[in-house]
Amino acid sequence: MNIDELTIKYIDDAFAIFQPTGKVHNVINRKFSGISFSLGGKLIYTHNGKDYVSDYNHALFHPIDSTYKWKCIEGGEFYVLNFISKNVTNLEFFLTF
Repeated sequence: MNIDELTIKYIDDAFAIFQPTGKVHNVINRKFSGISFSLGGKLIYTHNGKDYVSDYNHALFHPIDSTYKWKCIEGGEFYVLNFISKNVTNLEFFLTF
């Protein structure tokens, strides 16, 4: 899938949150698809044994129903948009762009 193929059908919420360095969080069966990014700070997401970076240079697509862990490597403010996609569901991978 290319990110330009994504069509958003419904937006659940959008928010900004500060995460401190060292914080770890586990997500089980994510309720919505999402896109996250940061203007400062760095998160490492681990999904199915593979690491994905979310920082100033890398936004991240999170598939609906995904299970993963993230760790904040560099504290900062992170932005998240949670949504339902019209044409992309049940992806089994993350996408950075």
